[in-house]
Amino acid sequence: MKLGYNEIMITSKYFNEIKDFINLEIGIKRFRGNTEQFHFNPIHFNHYSRILFANIETFHIYDENNMKHGSTRC
Repeated sequence: MKLGYNEIMITSKYFNEIKDFINLEIGIKRFRGNTEQFHFNPIHFNHYSRILFANIETFHIYDENNMKHGSTRC
């Protein structure tokens, strides 16, 4: 069975750390650009995830520290 773009996006929604997304993008050439498909932040939002998830339209708050990052525009 071969995973497609939709399946890998659904699976990567459950990643817990930014390094998991980076490893996917770097390790598997076919899935480069996976993070650009997300229109919400699936993980804690910080400086690095702001760059990685450039197309965020819906902001999910995971803790109080996220509120600081969410109040500024990308």
